[in-house]
Amino acid sequence: MRLNGVKRMLVMEGEYAQISEIASKWGFWHLSQFTADYKRLFAELPSHTRRAVHHLI
Repeated sequence: MRLNGVKRMLVMEGEYAQISEIASKWGFWHLSQFTADYKRLFAELPSHTRRAVHHLI
């Protein structure tokens, strides 16, 4: 649920939000673990999600 919340915020806020800030808002304090969990669930890095959305606009 928290990872889905992070992904929604990355999509909505695009390139203007810091990934670390969004992750911490959702309770992820260890960014390396957050990145590994995100990649495991979504098969891409958080930065790739943000870039992909920006390129669609």
